[in-house]
Amino acid sequence: MIMNSKLNGVHFLFVPALLVLLSCFLAPTGIAGVLHLGTNKLWGLLPSNFFQAPALQFISVHGNQISGSIPSTISNISSLQTIDLGNNSLSGDVPKNIFYYLPKLQGFSLLKNHFSGEIPLGLFSCKQLQVLFLQDNNFKGNIPREIRNLTILWKLDLSRNKLQGTIPNEVGNLTMLEELWLSENKLQGMIHRFYSLYKYHFVLNKPDNYLSGTCQ
Repeated sequence: MIMNSKLNGVHFLFVPALLVLLSCFLAPTGIAGVLHLGTNKLWGLLPSNFFQAPALQFISVHGNQISGSIPSTISNISSLQTIDLGNNSLSGDVPKNIFYYLPKLQGFSLLKNHFSGEIPLGLFSCKQLQVLFLQDNNFKGNIPREIRNLTILWKLDLSRNKLQGTIPNEVGNLTMLEELWLSENKLQGMIHRFYSLYKYHFVLNKPDNYLSGTCQ
C-alpha cells in the first residue's frame, strides 16, 4: 500500500491517525506497506505513536518541516527496510538502541537535519544496510571502526559534519562500496593505504579535511 498525498500545512499530531487505519488494514492481510509523506508541509514533532504500523517496510517524511528528536518507538517496526527522515529540522542525539530492533534495515537517511553527538554504534549492527546518508548534520567524534560490519554497504555519505580523527582502516573492508563522501569534516591522516582497493566515487575535496597521501 502506498500513501503519497499532499498534506500542506498539516501538524504532525494528526498523522498517526492515518497509521492506525493503515495498521488495521495491513495486519490481517500480511501486506507490506509503504508510507510516503515526503515533500509536503508537515510540521511539528514526530509523535511517539507515529511508529505503530507493524507491517511497514518503508517510511519517508523527507522534505518537510518536522522538528524535535527521533522517538525511540521507531524500533517498534522491526519490518522496516527504509527510513528516510532527511531534509527536516530534526535535532539532538540519535537514540542509541533503536537499531538493534531494526534487523532488516537497508536504507537510512538523516541528511540535512541538525543532529548532533556521535554516530551511534548500534547503527553498525544493521548488517543489511546498503545506503547510509548522514550528511549535512553536526555529528562529531570519530568514524566508528564498527563500520566494518556493514559488508554490503554501497553508498556512504558523511560529508559536512564535524567528524575528526583518521579514516579507519576498516573502511578498506567495505568491498561493495561504490560511493564514499567525506568532504567538509575535520578528518586527517593518510588515505592512500586503502583508496587503491576501490573503484568508487571518492569525495574528500574540501579544505576542511587534513588528509594527505595520493589517490592513485
